[in-house]
Amino acid sequence: MKINLRARNSKVLVIGDAMLDAYWMGNVSRISPEAPVPVLAVNRKTTVAGGAANVALNCSSLGASVELIAVVGADSAAQDLQNCLTQSGIVNLALVADTNRPTTVKTRIVAAGQQIVRIDEEKSEPVECDTEAQLIKHALVALNNKPSVVVISDYGKGVVTHKLCNAVISAARERKIPVLVDPKGSNYLKYSGATILSPNKSELAQATGIAASCIEQLISEGQRLCEKLQVDHVVFTRSEEGISLLSSTEHDQFSATAREVVDVCGAGDAVISALAVGLAQGMSTKEAVWLGNAAGGLAVQKFGTAAIPLSELEAECARLLNNDDQLGKVKSLDSLQPILSGWRSRREKIVFTNGCFDLFHVGHLKLLEACKAQGTKLIVGVNSDASVSRLKGPQRPVVPHEQRVQVLAGLEVVDAVVVFEEDTPLGLIEAIKPDILAKGGDYTVETVVGAPFVHSYGGEVKLIPLVDGISTSALVNRITQRHTGATM
Repeated sequence: MKINLRARNSKVLVIGDAMLDAYWMGNVSRISPEAPVPVLAVNRKTTVAGGAANVALNCSSLGASVELIAVVGADSAAQDLQNCLTQSGIVNLALVADTNRPTTVKTRIVAAGQQIVRIDEEKSEPVECDTEAQLIKHALVALNNKPSVVVISDYGKGVVTHKLCNAVISAARERKIPVLVDPKGSNYLKYSGATILSPNKSELAQATGIAASCIEQLISEGQRLCEKLQVDHVVFTRSEEGISLLSSTEHDQFSATAREVVDVCGAGDAVISALAVGLAQGMSTKEAVWLGNAAGGLAVQKFGTAAIPLSELEAECARLLNNDDQLGKVKSLDSLQPILSGWRSRREKIVFTNGCFDLFHVGHLKLLEACKAQGTKLIVGVNSDASVSRLKGPQRPVVPHEQRVQVLAGLEVVDAVVVFEEDTPLGLIEAIKPDILAKGGDYTVETVVGAPFVHSYGGEVKLIPLVDGISTSALVNRITQRHTGATM
C-alpha cells in the first residue's frame, strides 16, 4: 500500500457532538487547609477541539478537505472552539447556535502529567426540533456537494438524534456515499443502514449486553449487528488487543501497534478519521482499517486530545510496511495484504514458496536462499500442524508450527511467513499473486500447486535443485533407527 493521502482531493463531512477540551496544568505540592484535597498551582491553560471537532481536525491533518456540522451554545466557549478549528484550516463550518444549551466543555485538571479530575459542562438532552431541522438542512446541502465520506461522531450529547441519522444515512446511500459512525448508547437502531460502525469494546458491550471480557461473544454479537442493522462492517476497537473488522460472516483481526500508552483520550477519533480518509482515497476497507489501527497506535502515545500529523502517520506506516514491528515477519494473510501493496508500489519482485519445514535442516536453508535469489522479497507459506498431520501422518509434525514459523522468521532471506490450514497453498497463492512461484527440484512444473494460476497473469514458476540426501523424513528415520538400536 502506497501511503499518499493527498493523492486526490478527498472531502469528508463530519456531523456530531463537537466540544471544547480544556486543560489546566500545573503541580501539586501541598494539601488545602480548607479540605483534604490537593492544591494545584496552575502554570498553563490550553484549549483544543474535542469530540466531532477533533475528528474534523484529524481528517484535515491527514490531507482531507473537511466540513463540520455541529451545535454550540451562545457563549464564549463557542468562539474558542471556532478559533481552534479555523486556526487549523477548517473553514467550512456549520455551527448551529442553540441558546438553550451550552457549548460542551470538558476541563481536565492535570498535575505533573496526571489527570486528577475532569469537569464537564454540558447538556445531554436531545436538541430541540428547530435545531434538529437546521442540522438536517445543513447536512443535505453538504451531501449535495458530494463528499467522499460522511462521519457521524456521536458522543451522546443530544446532537445525533434518530431523525438526523435517518436523514443523513438515507441521503448518503442514495448518493452512494459511505457513512461511518462512532456510536454511543445502548440502542444502535438509529444507525441502521450505515456503512461502518466503529464502537470500542465497552461501547459494544453496552449495546449488546455482553460483558467486555467475553471477546468471542462480543465478536459474534457484532456480526449479528451487521445483519440486524444492515451495515457492511463493525470495526470493533479493542485497546491493546488491536481492532476486529467484522461483517455478518467474517472476522479479521488487526494487532495493536502502540509502543507505550500515555493517554487513550482521542484514540477512537484518530481511528475513525484515518479510516474515513483512507476510504476517501480509494483504499479497500481492510486497508483503511489497517491505516486506522496505525493512527490509533500513534494517538495513545500522545498526551491529551491531539490530531495526528500526516508526516507522522506516513512514517509509522512505512515502519510497519517494512516489517519493523513487534509482530516481526509472521503475518496473517490479512495483515500481509497492505505489506504486499507497499512492496508492489516499490516494484519489488515477490517470490513465494511453501512447505512443512519440520526439523529445519541445511537443505531447507539452501532452498530458501535460492528462492530469495529469484527476486527481492520472499514469502514462505507454512503448513499448520493439522495440515502436516493429514499429509505426513499422525506422528508429524515433530515441531509445532508456532516454533517452525519462528525459525523461518529468524532467517535474513525470509521477508514474511504465513501459516495455512489447507492441504495445499493454492488459496495463499491466489491471494498473494507472486511474481515467482518457487518449489524444490523434486517437483515438475505440472505438479506444482498453483502453477496454472501464476502463469495466467504472466508470473513464473521456478524449480530449485535440492541438496542430495537431506530431508526431514530421512532425519526422522535416522533418529528412530538410532533410538531403536539404543533400546535393543
